[in-house]
Amino acid sequence: GPSFTTIEDLKAIVAAKPEPFARGFSKALIAYALGRPSSFADEQLVADMVSKSAADGYSIRSIVQSLVASRAFQTK
Repeated sequence: GPSFTTIEDLKAIVAAKPEPFARGFSKALIAYALGRPSSFADEQLVADMVSKSAADGYSIRSIVQSLVASRAFQTK
């Protein structure tokens, strides 16, 4: 990936490609919230979380809300 030397450089790299960051964050959040690694069975949930967050400017809040509203989280 691209190299960076300052936090501002890192922010610019992440901001330039928000979808991969949202996808990775969603998978990590699923692992944390559900207490297990994200798996192939979670791919639709990840896609839904990223899609909903894209409509809201890739906000962390919308990713968290999507997970909390999901069946996987509510039946844990």
